[in-house]
Amino acid sequence: MSELKEIISNGFRPKETDAEQAPQPMQDPFASNPPNRQIEQARQAEQDRQAEQARQAEQAEQAQKAEQARQVEQARQVEQARQAEQARQEEEARQAEEARQSEQARQFELYNAKAPKPNEAPSQSAEGVATIQKSVDEIKAEIVAITKNTERAFVEIKDVHKLYYNEYAGRLAKMQAELERYREIDRGRAFDGILKSVAKFYSDNESVVDDIADEKVRKRFRNMFLDMLDLLEANGVTPFKSQPGDRRNTRHCKISSRVPTAERDLHDTVLKSHGTGFYIDKRTLLEELVDIYCYDSKLSQE
Repeated sequence: MSELKEIISNGFRPKETDAEQAPQPMQDPFASNPPNRQIEQARQAEQDRQAEQARQAEQAEQAQKAEQARQVEQARQVEQARQAEQARQEEEARQAEEARQSEQARQFELYNAKAPKPNEAPSQSAEGVATIQKSVDEIKAEIVAITKNTERAFVEIKDVHKLYYNEYAGRLAKMQAELERYREIDRGRAFDGILKSVAKFYSDNESVVDDIADEKVRKRFRNMFLDMLDLLEANGVTPFKSQPGDRRNTRHCKISSRVPTAERDLHDTVLKSHGTGFYIDKRTLLEELVDIYCYDSKLSQE
């Protein structure tokens, strides 16, 4: 009874559990395995980048094929027009030659009709000579007219040829230039200008990073240069840098200065490199500037 009174006086209160007495701290849902989440995001971004590159390459290939088909069709049309023009000119020349031969045959028949036969003596010799002379003059006049017409026809043919070549020579040169540009794209040289600019910036400023006093800034710039190097390598660009004492690479190195030396073994070896060089396959993208030793026989004699 006393316990019942105590409960009534104190009021009804449910007994607290151990979990309520000691609340647990809330866990951060993003605190679990953050490295795995970052790796997954990086992998997804790389997959998206590769998919975008594949799509762009496919679009470039389709555009190249369409352009090649268009150029082939234009070349075919130009060749057909040239052949048609050549056939027309040949037909005109043939017709002119046939007309000339026909006119000569007509004049020859006219001359034979007017000239006296060998077994017939002319009644009046003076009249016969005048008739023959007139016929000869007419034949000469016809020959001169035919010659002028033939020369005029050949001049017109020459003008047509000149007009044809002047009209289509520029077009053919432009088509050839476009074809060469698409060949450069097909050989992977479409982005050489951009890649060379990035490589030159890297080579000219890579030594500046070591001169930065602030550690955070130096680390940030170093990461930026590493990103540029990754970008170049992703596009097939390979860096190279000669060390002192190495034999000069004649393909990818450019001489900045020559230092005379008395030692023959040091001839054409690298004294100092002024920056990183880059190449694609066996093709130089950016030459490496180097100072080399140059053997001087006069120094060895002294």
